[in-house]
Amino acid sequence: AKEAKSQHTKKKDEAADRGKRAHAAIESFLQANDGAQIDVDE
Repeated sequence: AKEAKSQHTKKKDEAADRGKRAHAAIESFLQANDGAQIDVDE
């Protein structure tokens, strides 16, 4: 049972890491997009 629990926790951690990476990618994309918008406005 303990082994199964650690597997489950590991999967959850991996999913959380993927979520954080995806969020960071979206953040940097939005920041780059904001920069592009500012360039267009000027």
